[in-house]
Amino acid sequence: MAKRLDFVRATMDDVSDIFDIIDLTGWDETFNDIKQALLNPHNAYLTVVDPDSGEFIGIVLTVNLGKVGFIGHVVVKPEYRNMGIGQELMKEAVSFLSREGCTTIKLDAVPLARTLYERVGFQCEVNSYRYVLPVPSSEVLSARLAKLPQQEQPQISSMKESDFPKVLEIDREIFGANREPFLFTLYEEYPDYAFLASDPSGLIVGYLFGSTHKGILKLRAGISNSQATTVALVRQALQRFCEEPAVEQIKIGFLETSATAKAAMSFFGFQEQSHSFRMFLGEKSNATTSPSIFAIGDPAKG
Repeated sequence: MAKRLDFVRATMDDVSDIFDIIDLTGWDETFNDIKQALLNPHNAYLTVVDPDSGEFIGIVLTVNLGKVGFIGHVVVKPEYRNMGIGQELMKEAVSFLSREGCTTIKLDAVPLARTLYERVGFQCEVNSYRYVLPVPSSEVLSARLAKLPQQEQPQISSMKESDFPKVLEIDREIFGANREPFLFTLYEEYPDYAFLASDPSGLIVGYLFGSTHKGILKLRAGISNSQATTVALVRQALQRFCEEPAVEQIKIGFLETSATAKAAMSFFGFQEQSHSFRMFLGEKSNATTSPSIFAIGDPAKG
């Protein structure tokens, strides 16, 4: 594109236009996902506008979590690709987050986009996996659940708003940044898929947030102290989901740093669907890569 690129920060009036661009990717993000991302005060969608038509031709999502920032949803309309627009979007996103005070910037790169991010200066950190489970029959599910020793299971309960102060305290320590708006929005939007795991003394040893849309359950943010806790939380979400009509599949993303995620997913029969690369720019930080994180949350695409 010969003309100078104009970058504009999107507003709530732009939800439909942003959703239309993201919907081209087949990433399963919903209209409500985009709406909630825009409502989150930590987030900003930066857009490229065609100077002639005034239409959005490319977008990128920035997430400011303090010292750590995230980039996701890097999408350019097909007819405008191979013009260097994606790289310019990345540079603008990095500059924006740096001005906001982020000293480490991370993203999950699909294999085809890895070289683009490397040109901007990103380095690979760990592998990031996407797993999927077609919902099994109740008989198959019961057989799998029977294999878990009962004495190892923590107590699973539905999360309450009064649990949030402690959950956020744990999350800030393990995740390494403050993602309160994201987690609280998940709780408000999908309260039936917010679960706590507790030991016999009542101590929180894990939690899980999920979202549902058109027969798909996404396990979007999970913390666990053990494989048994991970299995128990996922089992509870799966059982709840199977009670709904027209269920199709369950999806989860996790990093290779999780010591329990892959084993726990194999227990239920999850299969790898795709993989990407967690990459970083700036100071190397352990934030977001703790082994106790078994569901990586958002943004999941780049």
